[in-house]
Amino acid sequence: MMYTESDRIKEAVKMTRKMIEISPNNAQSRFSLAYIYRYTGMNEEAVIETDKALILDGENQKFRSCMITYTNAGKYEQALTVYNNFIESSFTVYQYGYTLFHMGRRQESIEYFKRSFELDSKGMTRQLSKAMLAFMEGNKDEVKTLMIELESYELKDAEPYYYYAEIYGLINDKPACYRCLIRAIDGGFFNYPLMIRDVFFDPIRDDSEFQKIIELAKTKHLAFKKELF
Repeated sequence: MMYTESDRIKEAVKMTRKMIEISPNNAQSRFSLAYIYRYTGMNEEAVIETDKALILDGENQKFRSCMITYTNAGKYEQALTVYNNFIESSFTVYQYGYTLFHMGRRQESIEYFKRSFELDSKGMTRQLSKAMLAFMEGNKDEVKTLMIELESYELKDAEPYYYYAEIYGLINDKPACYRCLIRAIDGGFFNYPLMIRDVFFDPIRDDSEFQKIIELAKTKHLAFKKELF
């Protein structure tokens, strides 16, 4: 997972597949492979490995990000259902609201973003929740302020920058969106199949620069798929 978050994807895959070869019924190995596939846009494969991990160890609280895996694959009902496997936290509640938002159930998502905000005193999920609530209220300036603060954390993991790009996309802040999206792709998160249908990018989808940037993700995604599948 550390390799995945630092754009050493091929090494991560080879290591994890070796782990599974040694111990096919190891839930952590299955989850790790699903994690890698989520980054690389192999969404159906990510779902398959996630299902296996949950069958083997469905109450493992470390597997809570499987909600993201299901949502990214468009398996929204599964994401909502698996929520019940995990202890309520700012993260899981935010992900529930995030999934509802993807489903077009925006009004329902508000209550989950509010609850997520209440559960987290200072973390990243609190900021994301507050940003989503500010967007719902039409306060784009507050959204920008919150997102700039999140960017200042300088995370090494590429995936959060994708979710920053999403929110910038919602408010049609193209420079900020593209800055974060490029950082995500360059850092190893190149889930191209998600990018081409992500509702967060609807306000900027037809922009030529956006199309150019996601072509970078497409190139990395197809190269990964060709070499390792």
